[in-house]
Amino acid sequence: MVSIIIPYFNSAKFIAETLDSVRNQTYPDWECLLIDDGSTDESSAIVADFVQKDTRFVSLKRELGPKGVSQCRNIGISSAKGDFILFLDSDDFMDVNCLKHRVDFMKSHSTLDFAVFQVETFGLEKKLMTSFKPDYLEAFLRFDFAWTVSSPIWRSDFLKALGGFNIGMSALEDPEIHVRALQLNPNYRVEVDADPDIFYRIWKESVRPDLSRLSSMMDGFFIYMRLVDEIIQQQAYPIELLADGLMKILQRLRWADGNTISNFKDELFEFIEKLSVSGIRKKMAQNALKSVSISGKSKQNNRKEIELMMVTLFPGRYLRSYLKSS
Repeated sequence: MVSIIIPYFNSAKFIAETLDSVRNQTYPDWECLLIDDGSTDESSAIVADFVQKDTRFVSLKRELGPKGVSQCRNIGISSAKGDFILFLDSDDFMDVNCLKHRVDFMKSHSTLDFAVFQVETFGLEKKLMTSFKPDYLEAFLRFDFAWTVSSPIWRSDFLKALGGFNIGMSALEDPEIHVRALQLNPNYRVEVDADPDIFYRIWKESVRPDLSRLSSMMDGFFIYMRLVDEIIQQQAYPIELLADGLMKILQRLRWADGNTISNFKDELFEFIEKLSVSGIRKKMAQNALKSVSISGKSKQNNRKEIELMMVTLFPGRYLRSYLKSS
């Protein structure tokens, strides 16, 4: 049996389409665990209707712990009865042969801990989300994410042994669990050339930056950065990998106010010190960071200081980012 885990929060707009795609699977031996993260719209009523009509749908609710997909997915993992586990977002959908294709593959490769399949975006953007990398762990450490949360099908006992998602993260929780899995030197396959069998929706609300969540998102980024730093020290990956993560953090902090930036000043100083760049460039970046924390600075001035930090520390990366966005 396959356990499909779907957290949801105010997902009334698309969740029926998602659940229809599960119900229409040609592979019949599945359970779909739906975990409500405190919805206030019609999501729960839609889910209840599916549960009433098909007992393979199971309704669960997050009662305790922090809000978010990580806690909800962990509830699903602990409740899962299947030999295999797959994650699906509440606004995405599956090809009718998705489960059959993935389960047949896992059964024919009985030593695999997990297998990764192709996912394609749709809506505002169309692209394939699973890509080939010579070293998948290094790619994830470089913030070059080779697949998304719906790409793998996991052997249940392997996933449960990982201990679930990090509930302290509200950003990068998906790549974080993938990094922890890859650290264990697992037996896995990445089917880059397979036809996509899950479709990931890109729509206006999902790409709009949420500045109200920026501080909690940064918590997730720095948890991930500490994991990257730990693996660099343990496995002799290049310290340069930290630069990729720090660049991503600074790109987001351009939109933050001075208080938010000041909250992460110590972490930023720490990772700037670890970079393999000249002392002069580090000093210039640290001076710019000190300037950001001065009270009364406007967001526009703060953004200029953050831009200066990026240009000083990562001129090549900054130029590539600028050219890509222009």
